[in-house]
Amino acid sequence: MRKPLHELEIAAAATALPPDGERATVDLRRSGPPDRGDTVDLPAFATDPRTDPAVPAPLRRRIDRFAAVAHLAVNRVLADLPDRPPRERIGVFLVNARAGWSYGEPELALLVDQGAEAMHAYQATAWFPAAAQGEVTIDLDLRGCAKTTAGRASGFAEALWLARDALERDAVDLALVGAAESLVNGFVLRDWPAEQALPDSGPAEGAVVFALRRPTDEPADHPATRLHDLRHEPETATPQQVWAPTLSAAADLYAALAAAAPADVDLGGGFRITVHPRRSNSEHGTE
Repeated sequence: MRKPLHELEIAAAATALPPDGERATVDLRRSGPPDRGDTVDLPAFATDPRTDPAVPAPLRRRIDRFAAVAHLAVNRVLADLPDRPPRERIGVFLVNARAGWSYGEPELALLVDQGAEAMHAYQATAWFPAAAQGEVTIDLDLRGCAKTTAGRASGFAEALWLARDALERDAVDLALVGAAESLVNGFVLRDWPAEQALPDSGPAEGAVVFALRRPTDEPADHPATRLHDLRHEPETATPQQVWAPTLSAAADLYAALAAAAPADVDLGGGFRITVHPRRSNSEHGTE
């Protein structure tokens, strides 16, 4: 039986984001837009995240960069949850808008130049938006319901909605929800028209993941941050030109967790949510 939830408790949150100032150089000479020059520097990991020691060696060769950062962020969230529910009660809800072109484009080039026999078998699973969610749930043995959204503007809000829906239906006890993106590929940069300047803010690669659960009755002196009032409002401002709107929205929500007062966070596509610390019993009138 569904039990509507007006608030969601944040049990933990983690990121896999490049440090400020770190850049990755993308070679545009093969598949990048010809009017952008030979190379472009993106705010991304200078070293391929697939080589991070926390990514299991057998996994590295069959995933894209965006699946690697998702794996890192989910692992970090789980490490902060010593009392997590059984694996069958943990769901995963991720958004990815650009898919895995750092894996897909080179393999498609082999297809064109040398034929299907030259392609790697993992091409079929490594570059689709659902690849990160699939690889994470399989490798970490998370057996609850899992979904991938792909909306560039409102995809992160939809992932949050799906997580709340699963918690309301009692399908899971813990929902891992987040964004994973990697634009480190010349083919991806063709998405920006020649007359439009490339974005100048936000990360172009990374992942942000939140562990959400139903509100618990924790002591007031150990407040738990909560989300409430997921809503849609008419957009009145021009959207910010960021590299990855889904990732920037998740990063903004992560940054808002440290606020001592309630804060509204723009999730993209006109969706907003409010973050606030758990109110004490006296604020509820139950001293």
